[in-house]
Order: sequence, then C-alpha cells, then structure tokens
Amino acid sequence: MTTSSSSSWVFKAIMKQRDVIEKHHMWSTILNAEKVKIRDIYMNLIQDQTPKPWRRILYDNGARPRAKFILWLACHGKLETKERLKRFGIMDDDTCSLCSAQETQNHLFFECDEMKSMLKQVLSWIKVQHSPGIWDEEINWLRLNAKGKGWKAKVLKIAYTETIYNCWLYRNDRCFGNIDSNRGIVDRIIDTIIYRAWLNPKLRHHVSVFMMP
Repeated sequence: MTTSSSSSWVFKAIMKQRDVIEKHHMWSTILNAEKVKIRDIYMNLIQDQTPKPWRRILYDNGARPRAKFILWLACHGKLETKERLKRFGIMDDDTCSLCSAQETQNHLFFECDEMKSMLKQVLSWIKVQHSPGIWDEEINWLRLNAKGKGWKAKVLKIAYTETIYNCWLYRNDRCFGNIDSNRGIVDRIIDTIIYRAWLNPKLRHHVSVFMMP
C-alpha cells in the first residue's frame, strides 16, 4: 500500500515506520521472539531519526495532556491555521480571526497583538520578564529557559503550554463566532497553572508566592 500526496501527515508517518520495520526485518524478529520488548522496537524505529530540539519542552511537563498535545502539534507545525487550510483548498480566506494579518502559526503565536498580550500577562504573573516574538523564536527561547529540573523551568513549561492551548481554543471560538473577547481567559490560564503546579509538592510554595497580592 502506497501513500498519496493527499494522505494525512499522520498516515504518512505510520507508513514510513512500516517501511523502517521492513527495512530492518523487525517484524520477523518480533514474531520469532519468545518475549517482545516495546522499548527495543521503539529504539529501532528512532535510530535513524535526528532528535527534535524542542522535545525536552514536553518532558516532565506538568500541563494537562490535552494542552501538551496541542503544543506537540504546534511544534510539528500541524495546527490547522487558516493559511494551511487555504493551501489545502479547504477555505478561501486566510485572514487572522483576531486582526487583519495572514493567519499563519508564526503570526498566531505570538506576533498577533492580542495573543502576545495574553502571554505577557501570564509571564508577568510568574515573574518572567520577556517580550514574546513569533513562534519559531518563542519555542527556541522556551527551550533554552526551561532547561533542567528546577521549579522555575517546571512552572514556565506549564505556563507556556497552557497559554498556547487556551490561545488556540480562543482562536477557534473567534473563528466560529462563539465569543467576541478574551475576557477571563488569562484568569483561567492562571487558575490552571495553580492547579497543575499544586499537584507537585515541590512547586506549591513557589506558586503560593505568586498568588500573594
């Protein structure tokens, strides 16, 4: 079975791994083995791949699984922005739902003034002074500043991941006319950061400091 240019990127990725399995004769090895180790299969599948520089942003990330999934899609450049949908012939208009610019992922995160304002408010709450740029710049900045196992890195990863997720939800709501303002979204993001960080005993004290007036 072959893939076509119209196949989804997920299907193409699955079929690519099938070719890797056939190339290394892994399937016959699996069938003949007395005990199958998933780790061995995984290590064989990734041996020819270059690790993504942003992968550690998702490691030890205390954000909600749904938020991490959206971040993962964004890191792969697979969010269905209007620019992508227009390129695929699904829609004609690629104007940002929040301003008059073209809605690319780079624009949406965080070149768009409204999205940038929300992220700056969240960063200000966790005492991080940073002026957001476009997506490629931000993901590199986050990768460099969320290194290690310290509490600051953990809180920063939660804050960024939940902000990206809520910004994407807000964008979708604006696209479909469900809401007309971002009122309350920053407060909701902060509430989620508090809840997720509170699940980690090592982060509770630091988050409680942020909560003080």
